[in-house]
Amino acid sequence: MRVWWKESDFFNEPKATFTIKCWHPDIYSTPQDAVTSGLFVNLMMDHLYTEYFHATLAGLRFGIDRSSHGLLLTISGYEAKLDSLLKHVLDAVSRLEFSETRFDMIKEDLTLEYQNDELDKPYKQVWYLTGCLNSEPWHAVETLRENVASVTIDDVRHFRKKLLAPMHLEIYAHGDLQICEAHRLADLVAATLRPPKTLETQRPVSQSLIIPKGSEFLYEKTLKDPDNVNHCIEMFLYVGDNSDRSKRAKAMLFHQMVRGPVLDQLRTKEQLGYVVDSDFRSFFSTCGISFKIQSQQRPAYLESRIEEFLRFFCDVLHGMSEADFDKHKRSLILRCLQKPRNLIQESKWTWGQIESKYYDFEGRCKDAECIKTFTLDDIVEFCRQYMKPGSLTRGKLSVHLLARADGSEKTKLDMSTTSNSTRFTDIDCFKKDLSAMPLTPMNPPEAFME
Repeated sequence: MRVWWKESDFFNEPKATFTIKCWHPDIYSTPQDAVTSGLFVNLMMDHLYTEYFHATLAGLRFGIDRSSHGLLLTISGYEAKLDSLLKHVLDAVSRLEFSETRFDMIKEDLTLEYQNDELDKPYKQVWYLTGCLNSEPWHAVETLRENVASVTIDDVRHFRKKLLAPMHLEIYAHGDLQICEAHRLADLVAATLRPPKTLETQRPVSQSLIIPKGSEFLYEKTLKDPDNVNHCIEMFLYVGDNSDRSKRAKAMLFHQMVRGPVLDQLRTKEQLGYVVDSDFRSFFSTCGISFKIQSQQRPAYLESRIEEFLRFFCDVLHGMSEADFDKHKRSLILRCLQKPRNLIQESKWTWGQIESKYYDFEGRCKDAECIKTFTLDDIVEFCRQYMKPGSLTRGKLSVHLLARADGSEKTKLDMSTTSNSTRFTDIDCFKKDLSAMPLTPMNPPEAFME
């Protein structure tokens, strides 16, 4: 068990957050594990909200969720009441008897949730699929839905026994708590869950996949909604290792510079669709830049327009003035140095560094310092290597979602952007053929231990 503690008197309020991560390899390793853990979490929350709704009226908050390789328990509110609420939550996790009736209802709700996800707006579906294709473990919604029917209440009971078997506990206490109080709450967790000791090397690790240089992959899928007339595309351009601060910061700065022109050209001038977006996407251990369009135009045509825009923008960078470049740098630096507005935001940032295993607690300041050193030539070279069509060092993954009710006007499609792509339909086979990027912490956790 590892306990992290951070006192905060910045917000001048008697509140605290207490987060527990129960690391376990079987939370999300297979689709059936993911469904079973999802049912377990929903049963827990159903019970807790029924029994302890009054606690939320008193300013206390609690939550149980799962993330890759772990169960996440969070409580927050006035520190004087945290221990009582924590005990109730831990007792439910370790001892609650499941009702067959409630299980059947929650199982039906989860099935409906997955079905609704498959009918969600295309731009939301494409975002999830791109993440699924880039990361391990991450399962497609369709695969999860197909596994719900086979999970029984006994599977959920067995899952809890597995969860409380060898696991590593990671705890983060933040806010108006003294270090002795944090240790007292941590002792309560250990006494209730009684986890056997595990080695640091036994902790499961989430990883992202490497899109090889010079590769172009294309995943196509027909949307479930028969009435939807909108196609959607997300084109993801791979940059590299998340722990490479310089490369990651260049990607962030490139996105800062490109997001305005993307909207101006593809949405305002070409009117390809209302949903036009670019994003800096960071996965478990890799990062890149994505371009997304939801439109009645077909995905192959949309991809050709994104590629043409990138050719155009690479030329724009060559002619950009130093004054305009400095404005973009200052804007991004200000965003990096923006202070959290409340205790919850501050807790989420710090916990994110712990859960991700990067431990880059001063990362925003270091990112800002790194960005200050970049020249326009640095970003021009970055664009040439990772963004420009035809670059031998660019890795591209495109996701095309095709509407059933095709309401598009007849458009002459430029198929040259996808004709050379490696097309695939089996997500699992695609991911097995790729190498994973090892996760490299920015700092060793021992550097922060007493």
